[in-house]
Amino acid sequence: MPLTGSGAIFYSAEGMGSVDATNRPRAYVQRVSPGYIETIGLRLVDGRSFGPTDLGVRNNNIIVTMAMAERFWPGESAVGRRIKVGDLTSENENPWLTIVGVVKDANLRGIPQNPTRDPDIFVPFNGRARAFAVLLRTDGDPSALARPAQDVMSRREPGLAVFAVQELNDLVSQQLAASRFLTWLTSVFALTALTLAIIGIYGLLAYWVGQRTREIGVRAALGAGRGQLIGLVVGQGVTLAAIGVVAGGLAAAGLGRFVETQLYAVRPLDVVSYAVTGGVMIGTAFIASLLPAFRALRVDPISALRGE
Repeated sequence: MPLTGSGAIFYSAEGMGSVDATNRPRAYVQRVSPGYIETIGLRLVDGRSFGPTDLGVRNNNIIVTMAMAERFWPGESAVGRRIKVGDLTSENENPWLTIVGVVKDANLRGIPQNPTRDPDIFVPFNGRARAFAVLLRTDGDPSALARPAQDVMSRREPGLAVFAVQELNDLVSQQLAASRFLTWLTSVFALTALTLAIIGIYGLLAYWVGQRTREIGVRAALGAGRGQLIGLVVGQGVTLAAIGVVAGGLAAAGLGRFVETQLYAVRPLDVVSYAVTGGVMIGTAFIASLLPAFRALRVDPISALRGE
């Protein structure tokens, strides 16, 4: 069952070089039956999925994720390659396992991402297991399928105990609960910071332009046009804001890697978020410079000139 834990093993790939404790290959094993790949919705990128002929205790066919194929056979097909549990030693009597299919990496062990980058190995299910999970996929309401499915299994095996029936969406929600709370908390702080930044930019630039009221009046008295004055004041204000946005963007890009593990389906360097935030800041600077500039233009140029 996805997101419920699986056992890890150390393995060796046929023809691999020497390894040590820091790079010894490790993978997580999932025992599955034919139809599992299609039911879960994994994407098969090479080879085939399991069929009825793959079942059985003595069958040594396996399916692996792309993480394994890219590590040992980059740019080549992994189908037909072999691995075995344990080290490549003459004392290791574990059988060789032949890869018959490769699927795209998926977050089967955790969301927003697997706890480790180790690959997953899918081994054919066998009848020796004392407990197993049944996965059902439906286009309708999943909860409506639970009772009929339990009845079918009870008729097949009267003594079978069916428990922990739940939708996969519930498991996903449980996995995402911490990330969603962190996202909500971060959003509150981010919105607070953005509000304070907007207030700060507006207040500082409005004060700065207000202090130049007499200067603007003098320029107007000396013949500067209305549009020229507005462009001068607003241009200087927006330029200052743009410098701040660029500096802040560079700092955010550098610090983004420290929160990468907490991001789900979002890259640390999110161009859209950066552009929107920068646009808000520059827009605030534009308004903060424009409004005081209009007020300054109402000053009588002759009075401003006399004052100077």
